[in-house]
Amino acid sequence: VARRLEAEGTSVKNGATTVYRALTNPAFASILTATPPTIHGVKNNNFGQYIQTQGIPDIVSSILYGSMHVKHFSKDEWNTRIISLPTTSIYGCDEVMVDMFKDDFENKDERFFCLDFSEADFLGHAYGSDSKNYKEAIQRVDKKIGDLVDWIRQDGRGEDTGIIVCSDHGMYNIDHSYLLFDAEKYVPFIVVGDGIAKGKEVEGDFSIMDIGLTVCYMLGIPYPKKSKGR
Repeated sequence: VARRLEAEGTSVKNGATTVYRALTNPAFASILTATPPTIHGVKNNNFGQYIQTQGIPDIVSSILYGSMHVKHFSKDEWNTRIISLPTTSIYGCDEVMVDMFKDDFENKDERFFCLDFSEADFLGHAYGSDSKNYKEAIQRVDKKIGDLVDWIRQDGRGEDTGIIVCSDHGMYNIDHSYLLFDAEKYVPFIVVGDGIAKGKEVEGDFSIMDIGLTVCYMLGIPYPKKSKGR
C-alpha cells in the first residue's frame, strides 16, 4: 500500500529525519509543533513532560488517537481518544482506533485527525526489527492504512481530504533513541490528495518537523509559533 500511495502522491525519496532523541513522545511532539524537543520541552518518554509550545491542535479542531502515551505528551485541553491496550490487546488496538476514527470522521467537524498505529512498534521492541513478528506487523499496518484510505475515498466521502503517511521514528534491533543507525533515523513521508503531484519523488534534507507545517499549509492555517520546520 505504501508503494501505491507513493505512486498516487508525493514522497520524500530517502525519508525524513526524526529528532533527537528518537523516541515516541519527543518525535510526536515535534511533528505536531514543528519544533525540536529543546523548544517543545518533551525530551524523552518520562511521565510529566507535556508540550510547552503551540501545536496544530491549538490552531485547528483536531482529534489525536493512540495508546496512552498520546495522553502523556498532549496538552490537557487537546482532544485525545485513548485506546486501552489491556482491554484491546496489542493485536487489536489499531483496529479499535480505526473504528473510532471512522465514526468521528463521519459525525464530527474536526479538520485534523492524527492516528498512531501501535502494534508494529510494540512487537518491534518485543522481538526485534529483523523478526518475523515485526515484519508481519508492518504488513498488517500497511494493509490497515490501505483499507482506511479506500474507505475515506469511497463514494466521495473524503474528496477534500489530504492524507499523510509518516512515522515518528524507525527501529534498529529492539531499540530507537540515539540516532546511531539509519534504520532508526529515517522515516516515510508520503502526501496524497487532490492537488498533490502524483508519482513525484522529492530529494533533499527533510525533517519530521516539516510534516506539521505541511499539514498547516494543506489546511490553510497559520504555522505554530516558534516552528522550525519547512
